[in-house]
Amino acid sequence: YYMPYVAETLNNIANLQREKNNFYHAEQGYLQAIEIYTQLTDLKSDIYLPYLGITAMNLSILYFESTKEINKSLAYAKKAIM
Repeated sequence: YYMPYVAETLNNIANLQREKNNFYHAEQGYLQAIEIYTQLTDLKSDIYLPYLGITAMNLSILYFESTKEINKSLAYAKKAIM
């Protein structure tokens, strides 16, 4: 019942961590949110797939802009559009 809120909060905190240039904590937050959204998408893809895509795109942006890990960035960008 509460897991969508946990995932959303993790994504939002990761956004704040990214803005503070705290890349490790931002990455961890996004990865945790993606894990939760993936589980939720398996249950109700029509509801949670967009949230999974948004979070995957946020992680892609983190990798591209902040850590210059282009391959990881592309992998999560592809996940965002699938």
